[in-house]
Amino acid sequence: MKNIGVFCSSLDCKKVFTDQANELGKIIGIKNYNLVFGGGKLGLMGTLAESAKENGSKVISVIPKYLDKPDIIFDKSDTIYKTNNLFDRKKKLIYIGYFNCTSRGCRNIR
Repeated sequence: MKNIGVFCSSLDCKKVFTDQANELGKIIGIKNYNLVFGGGKLGLMGTLAESAKENGSKVISVIPKYLDKPDIIFDKSDTIYKTNNLFDRKKKLIYIGYFNCTSRGCRNIR
């Protein structure tokens, strides 16, 4: 299974962006890809992860150690990688993602 890395916001956004994150998670799950994301359960991150998980995706979280708190981390992740900081998180996301995109528009950043 290929890993799809998604960079997205941990904030709630306009409904159109929430709907797009939900749809992207659904597609990732239906196509049998793994989701690799920033590990949060809030905002677009949470919407994306929940949708991917509900549609059969393995969910891989990459989160800085200082954000590993019950009210922040997506607790349904299959695998959780903890990094020292945000820079290391980004490097890890890029490294394990076969294809990486942002939630607003896709770009291959590898």
